[in-house]
Amino acid sequence: MFKIFKKKEEDRPFNVAAGKTAPGSGIQYSPKLIKELEDDHKALVNLYKEAANAIERRDGAALRRNLGQLKDSLTGHLLKENLKLYAYMNHCYRNDAEGVDLIKGFRNDMTQIGKVVFNFLSKYTAPGAKFDLAFKKEFDAIGEALVRRIESEEKQLYPLYMSPENYE
Repeated sequence: MFKIFKKKEEDRPFNVAAGKTAPGSGIQYSPKLIKELEDDHKALVNLYKEAANAIERRDGAALRRNLGQLKDSLTGHLLKENLKLYAYMNHCYRNDAEGVDLIKGFRNDMTQIGKVVFNFLSKYTAPGAKFDLAFKKEFDAIGEALVRRIESEEKQLYPLYMSPENYE
């Protein structure tokens, strides 16, 4: 298992009491960040479901609006993750190669997923976009990718942000 889970108190890279910053940075620990990110995930899933409902109703105007909201919400979520989660964790675990590799892998993976999702959302929020069978196939694939990503972040990545006092 990762070294970060096995560290003794004196070996831990930082003290993450609220208000503390990651070493060598001005990036502050936020005890509410993970809850905010999980709430963002719920909102993103709900926006996706609203878009799916608009597809079933064959309501192109609502679908375009839902996809625009999804794009805006996803942009905000990814910015929050990059500025508050990844940047902080990179500083905190900079001396733990396994932790750094895991964090880097998640960040790179999200960058790739983000490009695909934003290309899709930009394409289908543009005037004149056609909501045909190809759209539906892409829409379904995007939904599956987002759900997988959300589950892996919440199970594997977000626990790394938690206070070291929570690790045995």
